[in-house]
Amino acid sequence: MKNYYNKYVKYKSKYILLKQKGGDILMKKLINNWLAIMNISIAKEFGKSFLLPILPNENDDCMKIPLDNCTSNNICNIYTNSKKEKNCVNKNRIKKFQKDTNIIGKNGKSYNIIEASLFDFGCNGTGIECYYYFVRENNDEYIYILFNDGIVLPYVKLFDEDMYNDFEYIIETMKKYPDCKFILSGHSMGCTLAQCLGLYIIRHYPDFFKDYCYIIGTGQSRWLPKKLEQLYKTYNYKIRIFVTSNEGENNLINIDSFFFSGTKFIIQTFPCILLYTLSNKYQVIEDDTNLVETVGDNAINNLHNFETYSKLIKKVYLS
Repeated sequence: MKNYYNKYVKYKSKYILLKQKGGDILMKKLINNWLAIMNISIAKEFGKSFLLPILPNENDDCMKIPLDNCTSNNICNIYTNSKKEKNCVNKNRIKKFQKDTNIIGKNGKSYNIIEASLFDFGCNGTGIECYYYFVRENNDEYIYILFNDGIVLPYVKLFDEDMYNDFEYIIETMKKYPDCKFILSGHSMGCTLAQCLGLYIIRHYPDFFKDYCYIIGTGQSRWLPKKLEQLYKTYNYKIRIFVTSNEGENNLINIDSFFFSGTKFIIQTFPCILLYTLSNKYQVIEDDTNLVETVGDNAINNLHNFETYSKLIKKVYLS
């Protein structure tokens, strides 16, 4: 009987390891796709215009026309990019980030914005618009819910009835796609909103989260009530949160200062994945021991910039 038990323990341990490895492979695949599309909700106004790239073997003859004559026909229009540079382009290339818009990800794949909405209640009075996009690659089973970045939202706004009403609306929208799984995601404020929605689903619809949801995020602030920490950690295998560091001295680790933003009596999410900018390595951390806030505007801006996160995740975590 003892031999059978030992074999059971041995094979159960192997099964758990294989399951964890398989789960990590899936999460890395989801993260890689997410990095290709997350930029559409970074530092942009809801529904902002963008310019479709010129496809291979195609030309945009409007680009040869001087700006003064650009709108003299029904084919061309003036497009102003993020650097305030104006160009004459074919007006069919000018699109908006809104429902039923096709976009090209940084990986060259085609995605469709299948849902897009502002929050109706949750961000009222904060001075910022909160919004999200449902983004899907063709008829893929995974839908990415992308929340925008912005500010450090007050704790009372994250857990009040207005925010919960918006969360319920998002959940009802998710249920319109019963054959799909969902990646709740964002950077900075968006990371916090994605996790708050995830926690809300865990508390009220635990089976739905277990079967259909994942969370990916970067640059979070404090947001998690201490009393709900263990409940949230139950689902760590479906959650990947990243924070950047420029390392430090004397065993102290300087990290993205936004990690310490927010009300003091709430906490950060652990474990999270620490990305080192200098040594190009990563480390999974379980608590905030030895973590210190980075000082200096340049260092803060560089560590919190989404492009910094994106490059490090690709180079350090996904490679």
